[in-house]
Amino acid sequence: MNPSEQRTSALKQALGLAETEAARNVILEELEGKGVSEKKIEKQTVSLMAASFRWILQLHKDVPKAARFYSEGLDFSINVCSLCWAELQSGYLKLAFSQLFFYSFFMILKEMFGVQYWSMEWPAADSLSNFHFSEQQQATQKGYSSLLSFTVTDMNNTVTKLMALGAELDGPIKYEVHGKIAAMRCIDGHVLGLCDT
Repeated sequence: MNPSEQRTSALKQALGLAETEAARNVILEELEGKGVSEKKIEKQTVSLMAASFRWILQLHKDVPKAARFYSEGLDFSINVCSLCWAELQSGYLKLAFSQLFFYSFFMILKEMFGVQYWSMEWPAADSLSNFHFSEQQQATQKGYSSLLSFTVTDMNNTVTKLMALGAELDGPIKYEVHGKIAAMRCIDGHVLGLCDT
């Protein structure tokens, strides 16, 4: 294969890997022979190799219940939902919920590194369907939670909806100069920051 054919082949491979419309357009222009400069192609190739955000993962005891909570309480759309995995979206933000990952990930930490985040006996793999936390273990779990911050249009309505779905206020609603703010904990203890501007 001559250098020109190699370049065309490489551009076609890059086209298949392109994640943005702009990257695809630059590669297509080059493939069509429209004279895109080497510098522009090099810059786009570098951007093709950059990491792109996929989702934020939260660990939940009851994945379908958590998906319903975010869908009905914060207007996320549910893309995928099963007993062990869910993917939700609000604009560009994607949330993923997992139950099995939690067990697998922390089991690996325990076995490989002796790390144990909760004082509990790990169940056998065949008893995973009966795996539940005690209240003490749930309280411990809350300390290792994520924090998601949301801008809402109506603080009182949002807080009321979330509480009806099982959330708890973590302190009072505060009235700051820039608007109302509140901290809540979702049904599995993850912290939600709400800001009404």
